[in-house]
Amino acid sequence: MKKILIALAVCFMLAVLTLLALVCWIMAMLFSDSPAPLPRPAFKQEAFQSLCLKLAPLPSLIKNSSPGQTESIFLSAEEIDVLIILASYKDKAADIIFSGRVPDEMISKLPPLAFKDGSFVTGFNKPVGFWTPFGSCLNISASFSVDDKNPGNRIKVDYAKIGDIMIPSDISNAIVQSFDVNGNRDNNSLAPSSASEKAIAEYMKKFDSAGTDGNIDFAKIVPEIKSGTSGITLKYYPYQLKLLIEAYIQDGPAKVIWKAL
Repeated sequence: MKKILIALAVCFMLAVLTLLALVCWIMAMLFSDSPAPLPRPAFKQEAFQSLCLKLAPLPSLIKNSSPGQTESIFLSAEEIDVLIILASYKDKAADIIFSGRVPDEMISKLPPLAFKDGSFVTGFNKPVGFWTPFGSCLNISASFSVDDKNPGNRIKVDYAKIGDIMIPSDISNAIVQSFDVNGNRDNNSLAPSSASEKAIAEYMKKFDSAGTDGNIDFAKIVPEIKSGTSGITLKYYPYQLKLLIEAYIQDGPAKVIWKAL
């Protein structure tokens, strides 16, 4: 009987040690003692200039487009980073465009998002608020790209990591594909979530008999996106983009400029 009790005690201790080792391993993989470097978009003067030259003809092209017309535009990795910066500081975009530079204090506050090797990379660091032997910082990173092989889904997750633990791609992609950008379980169209979006949808329906569901289907504007290590190529319908722009433009300087194109 005594030997049985000793054997049970030894097995229990081994089980506890194994569980403790597993917990320590998970904590070592999850936590870090310092924040990991975050990706940041870079503002390069040459990329800014080339982007301006590419975008300059677009307003006139879109204004004078006709139904069924298709166009394409290629954006390099550096130009995509410039677009990320302009989108991040849309209230100061005019100042950036006219000055051709981004102040250093604005660069340091840019979101952790950049385009690298054909994918968008992002991440963030979060202090957990309690002490662990392995550190008190949780580093999360992810990479996603255009899903060229599955047109029904616009993006795919290349990898997602919490600390050093890699989340299986099947799980992360299933989560992303089950929701659209508005958080709705609909991969085909973006349901209008505001009065302005509903107004745009109604405006577009007048010119597009396919838009009978009252939703804004961005596949009708940008039906094809191809990603590569050097950048992204967008195929778009300028006429549908024209309808969208005209639905947004209100009376004022913007409308006067648009009519003058």
